[in-house]
Amino acid sequence: MPNYADLDNNLSGGAIQLPFAAPLMVWYRGVRQVPADVGAGVTHHGGWAVKAEEIAENAFDASHLNNEWFTPDSGKSYEVYATRALHVAPIGKRVRWEVTEYGSKRSHVQLLAMSAVLNSEAKRFDAWHAVTLTAKGLAAKSLEDALSAWKAKSAPLRLLLEKGSAQESPWCYWITLGTFGEAKYLPAGKGNNASYYTPVELYMPDDKQLTPEWLSRRFVGIEVADAMLEMADMAKDWMRAWDNYEAQPQPAQPMPPEPDYPAQASTPPAPGKPMTNSQKLAAQQASAGNKNNLPF
Repeated sequence: MPNYADLDNNLSGGAIQLPFAAPLMVWYRGVRQVPADVGAGVTHHGGWAVKAEEIAENAFDASHLNNEWFTPDSGKSYEVYATRALHVAPIGKRVRWEVTEYGSKRSHVQLLAMSAVLNSEAKRFDAWHAVTLTAKGLAAKSLEDALSAWKAKSAPLRLLLEKGSAQESPWCYWITLGTFGEAKYLPAGKGNNASYYTPVELYMPDDKQLTPEWLSRRFVGIEVADAMLEMADMAKDWMRAWDNYEAQPQPAQPMPPEPDYPAQASTPPAPGKPMTNSQKLAAQQASAGNKNNLPF
């Protein structure tokens, strides 16, 4: 039997460059001044975004994400695909510490995961492609906290299943990570370095109680679980690359202390040529439906 427990071991380390495509999904904090109804709502509430050029280079079909433009305070506009929440099954992660331009340290987390598209009508998740989630500082901590919370909250049900099976692993389920409900702007830093961040949240049912039926609908399936194991093996060097990373001071940035965040967002004037559905690892992509209010 494949050792699905290896997925748990992978969620603790770091490597070089991935030998396969995994679009970089960057975590953005929300900006209070931006209206909540702009784009996918990421610029107000916070959420995930990947640069459009990375999607185009790999000819991915990203129609389940919102195509829009971000305009940071520190530079010109750039095109992205954004969403407030992603459905992912973690494969492995790497963590390092960075020294900011202010002399303080912050963590940097990158999570390699299989992602999925939600088919609202069929009430199922369809595997899309591998992605790399990235977050820094307190947002990175909130991402790790969300993963820990999922592992703990799902344990009572998972541990009743066959030992060593994919169903027992906490990482063989579609975990929804992002922002939900009202925007959250939490304090970060002190004194002249005071700022704020938006935490990565774990989606849970309204009653906060997991049922066997709810959990089973989020199981990725054996085919996807086995593909995840193969990718984990291919990504071992990537996961180890930060093991001996020595934190270096970061160059000064116009907006401290988090990464560059958008100040505005808008919809592109006209869509480009439709992208193909190449390089998918599993299941044909279905309609994403409502991206943030899950039907189950």
